[in-house]
Amino acid sequence: MNILFFIASGIAAYLICSVNPALIITEIKLKEDIREIGSGNAGMTNVLRAAGKKAAALTLAGDIFKCFIAVAAARLVYFYLFKQPYAWYLDYITGYAAVAGHLFPLYYGFKGGKGVAVCACLFLLINPFAFAAAFIVFIAAVILSKMISAASVISAALYPAIHGIILYYGGSSDEKTVWRIILTAGLSLIIIIMHRGNIKRILSGTERKIK
Repeated sequence: MNILFFIASGIAAYLICSVNPALIITEIKLKEDIREIGSGNAGMTNVLRAAGKKAAALTLAGDIFKCFIAVAAARLVYFYLFKQPYAWYLDYITGYAAVAGHLFPLYYGFKGGKGVAVCACLFLLINPFAFAAAFIVFIAAVILSKMISAASVISAALYPAIHGIILYYGGSSDEKTVWRIILTAGLSLIIIIMHRGNIKRILSGTERKIK
């Protein structure tokens, strides 16, 4: 029963997060595919440049909301079926499936965004305190560099370490904690890999900055 539930939760999270707000919003507003505009990324930053602040804000909200729904729904159903309040590994099962849906959406030819907003939502749900610290780093990096890509990579790289420190000083130091840190680091690694082109441009000084 548990295994079937986890499989179903993963499939549901993938299907929910295959919905891409960036593609929907720009299709409505611009009558174009955002993947054929600017950087070609179906994410908030490209929408900001192509369609403006309001469209970018809606894209960000949509990406966060779909991930939240996928994870929160799995938590609620888990509680209803098994009468247990929380299973830490369920967040990672649904989380990785949600990221896969965003990166490789079933409904859009398996070409989606870079997963920053979806992973940010997961980071918030996994450890709100670590997220708050990483978010402060993100804002500071955006202000200093004027590059959302650089800020995303830096904050994503720091999050697992902050998460681990908080768990350790919170009294968690067992094998489960190690796995939580490793799986969290995997999410951060996905963000970094998806930004490999941006990293090359940052190092060469050709990455575009925001105003």
